[in-house]
Amino acid sequence: MTSQGTSSSVIEVRIRELAQLFNSLDPSPFHERDLDDDAEGYIVSWARELPDEVPFHIVVNLPQEEARKAQERGLEKSFANYFAKRASMIDRDLKELFRTGRRYLSVGVPVLILCLVVSQLARSSLGAGPLARAVEESFIIVGWVANRKPIAAAAVLIFGFNRHTNAGDSYLDAMAACQEAAASAEDPTDYRCDWKKVIDGASGSALTGKFSFREKGMSGEMTILEPGDGPAVIGISTVTDNENTPTCSSGFGASRNDKDELVATMDDPASCEVRIVSVPGPSIVKVTATEGCSTFCGMGAAFTGEWQLQTK
Repeated sequence: MTSQGTSSSVIEVRIRELAQLFNSLDPSPFHERDLDDDAEGYIVSWARELPDEVPFHIVVNLPQEEARKAQERGLEKSFANYFAKRASMIDRDLKELFRTGRRYLSVGVPVLILCLVVSQLARSSLGAGPLARAVEESFIIVGWVANRKPIAAAAVLIFGFNRHTNAGDSYLDAMAACQEAAASAEDPTDYRCDWKKVIDGASGSALTGKFSFREKGMSGEMTILEPGDGPAVIGISTVTDNENTPTCSSGFGASRNDKDELVATMDDPASCEVRIVSVPGPSIVKVTATEGCSTFCGMGAAFTGEWQLQTK
């Protein structure tokens, strides 16, 4: 969640434990640890939504005891160190990209020029027969083959700055494939989808992913596909703790209301309305369902609660 003022913006993160922010497998000291992929993705996705010229602050909301730990350990310094390290890595990768491109071009271009000159000499000395043509074209082919890597490097140099656009194209392709799979799936919560790609490519406000829920003797799975230019596609399945009770699934569409909530109304039961909003913090959405949803598939299902993102 973000809020914007006249001179700066705020990205809010709400978590229960400080450990949720960091990679649990990283043994580094606290100030040097990597952020969790979900936490980083959440912050970066919101940051991309903000104007480039506007500075922003990251506000982490924690329970009192966890907030005390964060202050003692220097959470602010940890964030600064991590993103400074990431910026340094990106800058180093870009410099290496330019260095490699220049090296490839410094070799490939002279080879191409030499091959073109030799091909013309072969044509003038051997005449216009088939042998001369074969030799001429052979040198031209050799010249371009020698420039295969330089051309690839040049393409990366030219289009590397449009990385977000390229990623957007990849995201749109992945989203379209997921929507097609969801439309034909027997189980609306179980179909082939490149979840990582659609989650990483989604805008900061979009709710997309595969979520799980467990509360009051019920468990559930939910999938959300929310493209940037149309209604969302949602699938929900629920099952009681009783192993003999079959899973019941339903798929439906949802759209945004004036409160920026995803709102869906089921056909069966007709009085079941589900509202979905993002919760400040990585990988959590809050679902609120009307009383009519308690008869979902005759199982007394419960949807209300916080759903945790499962696939990244």
